[in-house]
Amino acid sequence: MAKGAILAHTTRLSERTFRKGHVLTPEDVQSMQTEGIEELIV
Repeated sequence: MAKGAILAHTTRLSERTFRKGHVLTPEDVQSMQTEGIEELIV
């Protein structure tokens, strides 16, 4: 996953939702990897 990428779709995790257009931070990437998300559309 690319830090600084802009999400093309809303992504829901167990404790958090990232809206379409959100710019990914290193912490966001870590949260998504912890939840098992390995691919996103950006």
